[in-house]
Amino acid sequence: MLLAFLHASQIHKVGVKVSGDLKRLFRDCGFVEEQDKPFQGATELGKMAKEQGVASTANIGLADLCATVIKHFLTKEADIRVSSSWDMNPLPQSHISYAALDVYATWLVFKALMSSGPTVGKSVDASTPGRTTVSLFSADGSRIVAYGQILPDRPSKSKGINVTKTRVLIVVNTIVVPGHLVSSDLLPGNEDLPLSVFSPTPFQLLCKAKTPSDLYIAHGHSAGNAIGGGSESQPSHNCYSITSSSSATYSIPGT
Repeated sequence: MLLAFLHASQIHKVGVKVSGDLKRLFRDCGFVEEQDKPFQGATELGKMAKEQGVASTANIGLADLCATVIKHFLTKEADIRVSSSWDMNPLPQSHISYAALDVYATWLVFKALMSSGPTVGKSVDASTPGRTTVSLFSADGSRIVAYGQILPDRPSKSKGINVTKTRVLIVVNTIVVPGHLVSSDLLPGNEDLPLSVFSPTPFQLLCKAKTPSDLYIAHGHSAGNAIGGGSESQPSHNCYSITSSSSATYSIPGT
């Protein structure tokens, strides 16, 4: 029964870098590539996010996916994540809770990506409507640094800086990376400043809205919530998740 499940391509095994997990499990079971039928059905959350324009790279961890896709922070305790106790039987309760948290997070991200509207993940420009929820990315596009909403009205200036067609004024309501530097050409002075300087939230911030844009349309969930009570995004490992859909959906536990 388990082998039938692992071989079935119509049963989606959802996770982060789950293709590698399936290959490793395939080898650990004693099977040989090109001789035995491979384990199939891998569905990569990172690839889904990149194809929808929500993430700049498919090589993204679960914690960053939570921040990017559903705007929640996933708690990651390093002493549990790399603990040797994962080999214990039964597992300690702390490890069970950690894994269960990843189950829930994987399901939330997958559900959100499956239900995304056609505009989510698209870059923001001058025509994007006011009150649209947006994600502010780092200059290299590698991660989200803040969340906010486009102002309902479009002023001609912000603190003396022209709000041109390649700029959008937003209200930042959640800072993810306090040390992110805001370019001096978007500020009244001649110095790049970190987001932390503008705290507390909410505050207005002028952003670039040209190719490549710093702003992308985000899911309309409330920002700043935490999964598991944490406040920072940390590296992730995969989890085991079962969802109810027209075809069965799973994800493989990480190591």
